[in-house]
Amino acid sequence: MSKTILAAVAILLVTSAALAQTRTAVKACGKEIETHCGDVQAGGGAVRDCIKTHLKEFSPGCQAAFTRVAAAAKACATDTKQNCAGVKPGGSRIEVCLKAHFNALSADCKAALSSTAAGHT
Repeated sequence: MSKTILAAVAILLVTSAALAQTRTAVKACGKEIETHCGDVQAGGGAVRDCIKTHLKEFSPGCQAAFTRVAAAAKACATDTKQNCAGVKPGGSRIEVCLKAHFNALSADCKAALSSTAAGHT
């Protein structure tokens, strides 16, 4: 797996509590990420910004996958700040933290986490 694809995985995991959607997006879109953003130096959100800039150049399936990841991340952004501010991103730690605080989460974040647990993408 190239450094660009690995960077995309890391970026999506850091910004998303929706681990299942992230894995699906990267698995389905890794070649396209490499095609459109392979020359981007990873770091500082550059790969994420490249994906946003070139989103319309990705296949409809990848566009939909990235949109699902972004929606899940947005649904849990406030909950992540409130419940998991001290948790270092990566290694599924944010997702684990959110699930540990499930009863305190917003309805939208609960729905996003429940859909990933059910394997919906």
